[in-house]
Amino acid sequence: MHKFNLHSKGFLVNNLHIGEAESVTESPGAIDIKLRGHEHIIIYAFSRSMFAPSFMRQGVENFEFSGPRLGLYHDTADMREGPFINHFLQHLSVDIAYQGSQVLVAFNGEADLLHSSIDKYWYKGKKEGIWSFSGEVVYEYFE
Repeated sequence: MHKFNLHSKGFLVNNLHIGEAESVTESPGAIDIKLRGHEHIIIYAFSRSMFAPSFMRQGVENFEFSGPRLGLYHDTADMREGPFINHFLQHLSVDIAYQGSQVLVAFNGEADLLHSSIDKYWYKGKKEGIWSFSGEVVYEYFE
């Protein structure tokens, strides 16, 4: 089972429902979740290699990560000028549930806004506190 489809089931950002991500893609060392417009969440601390071997897949596995730069949320208002906000994930929880040919991966992450980099001319949001997100992606394997 090496071929798979990858899609989202929905996301919340700061407790606001975003809905399904526009796209979810993998690259070596990261998963890139395109929310809407130019908003992306890139998670470095997760990889498909964390999945249990197919003969051992039972129940739910939980992984907790804390540390600097586990991932990144960024938004770009003008592609010529680059991102106007970067939130660096400092806490990440990953739950992996095995359901037949599907693997459901639930993410919960947080970033401290004091460590974010922002463009003061574009960004009008909070500059202190916690930014958070949660969401699910599904790996659907097929032969």
